[in-house]
Amino acid sequence: MSGKSSGKKKPQDGNAKKKANSPTPKQAKGGFGIGIGEVFLTGVRGYFPNAVIMTLAGIPVLAIFGLLSRPWTNFQSDLQGQVDSGAIDSIGVLDSLIWVGLLLVAAIPAGIVAAPWFKYALDIVDEKEINVMAPLIDFPKLLHHALATFWIWAGIGFGLRYLRGLPSILVVLLYAFYAYVIADGREINGLKALGTSIRLGQGKRLGLFAIAGLFFVFNLFGALGFGVGLEDGSPSLLGIALGILGLSVTGSMTLISGASIFRVLGRNLNA
Repeated sequence: MSGKSSGKKKPQDGNAKKKANSPTPKQAKGGFGIGIGEVFLTGVRGYFPNAVIMTLAGIPVLAIFGLLSRPWTNFQSDLQGQVDSGAIDSIGVLDSLIWVGLLLVAAIPAGIVAAPWFKYALDIVDEKEINVMAPLIDFPKLLHHALATFWIWAGIGFGLRYLRGLPSILVVLLYAFYAYVIADGREINGLKALGTSIRLGQGKRLGLFAIAGLFFVFNLFGALGFGVGLEDGSPSLLGIALGILGLSVTGSMTLISGASIFRVLGRNLNA
């Protein structure tokens, strides 16, 4: 009896062979998972079919932050005036705490109102029909959004006060995806969302920094409207309206682009 098997080789499944030969996201994009051009195009293409919903979702976020940040900006101007006049040599610890506290007064409500904005962006990337009311009535997620926003903006605030703002950049890079994690529904706890965001960006900080820098510049174009009717350093009502509208447009594209990065990093993390 021959020791060789007389059976035929089982044909390889075509889909399995194609999958085996196809590059992984890391192989295809040099370790990051998605190209910067593709990220930007995703934001642009996703925005225009959903322009009304996304723009209207962004306007209250920017309006609330702008309105509630007036005490913060006034306090900042007063402190800077005292330093410039020589009335005080430097800003003390108590004044720094007040400065950060006033910033949080504006940032936390704006962060809560931003929850639907992130959810809609994620739905667009996932090619789902946007349920406008769903994130508005999901109160547990709104509360977790508030908790996460507190920690993030506290870090940003103290980072801006000390070490020339460098800690603020680190906070943004570490926790850039917390809102998408909460919106995704897998982990709605605010602190867990922060931890998940850190893991998502692990080993990708340089790429994230580059993309964040590009979108920061991109959003400056959205803010050009604030220059309309600018007198004595204060924008006109028309300028404020145009600035908020412009930032809502560019911010919407940025959020959709961020959602596409979140999805790619999530697949890489689970691979």
